[in-house]
Amino acid sequence: MEKTDLDFAYYIYLVRTNKEGKMLDFSTLSNSWNYNSVNGDPGYSIIAGYFNKPGQYKVIIAPELTTSSELSELSHRHAQISFIVTPAIRAFSLREMGIIAMLILMVITCVALLIIEYNKKKSRKKIMLAHFNAEAAKGELDQIRSHLNPHFVYNSLSGIQNLMNQNETEKANSYLNKFARLTRNILNDQELISIQDERNLLDDYLSMESLRFKFSYEINIIGDANFPNAEIPAMLLQPFVENAVKHNMAILQDKGKLLIELKSEQKNVILSVIDNGNGFETQKNYAGLGLKLCRKRIELLNQLYKECPISMNINSGTTGTTVTIILENWL
Repeated sequence: MEKTDLDFAYYIYLVRTNKEGKMLDFSTLSNSWNYNSVNGDPGYSIIAGYFNKPGQYKVIIAPELTTSSELSELSHRHAQISFIVTPAIRAFSLREMGIIAMLILMVITCVALLIIEYNKKKSRKKIMLAHFNAEAAKGELDQIRSHLNPHFVYNSLSGIQNLMNQNETEKANSYLNKFARLTRNILNDQELISIQDERNLLDDYLSMESLRFKFSYEINIIGDANFPNAEIPAMLLQPFVENAVKHNMAILQDKGKLLIELKSEQKNVILSVIDNGNGFETQKNYAGLGLKLCRKRIELLNQLYKECPISMNINSGTTGTTVTIILENWL
């Protein structure tokens, strides 16, 4: 094709159709061709703005036409390029992005509030269950102490009776005074008691019993200046002290020795009762309820004070018995 024909006779037409081939737009572009300086080939640059709308496009090079209907009749005989322009990805404005961000934030907030409320309900149920279990454990503890206290009272009254039968009136009066003071402390029904008060209770009891059986005893508090004020469950050692007196000191009399220690070790409280009796079989089931009730009481205390567990160990042999109770994290 001659250059003059291209410049003056041929034009560039741009046609946009839909998928069915129906013409949507028709544009006649300039015929001002640009020629390559190297080899002289013609070229033409079409502005991108012509392709803003999506659809199927045809670029047709044909002689000048007066109507678009002429193009459909001649297009198959002229050079053309077909291509498709897809819809552009929609860009959100700052306002739209702000609205979307607010909606997302509202959804996240609602979900977070629902989760928090669910967790609160779950926590309330746990607290109610823990409270119920604690109340049940306290009830059982009270029942156990109601069994242990009469046991102590019976032993004490037996001691007074023995002194009266032996006409040791003065000792019986002293015993009775100590018994009255001890009974008042016991009937306070406190679950927790200070180390010092626990020591005083044990001292009152042992001073009474030593009047009967002539044994020697020692009670030591080992710790810093604040340790005697620390609180522990009341009368933890009392049943074991009673057993030591009943089964060993009563037999050994003035040869009997009893050592009680209440000591601190880091954050733990360690209570121990050591006697020089003949010992007993720790695994054997005895008819008495004392040891069973003590173990059950410790089990219930562990339900109430889960962060501060209590454990008990009994070593017994022919040279004596050692009962050790460890209260972890009570200091």
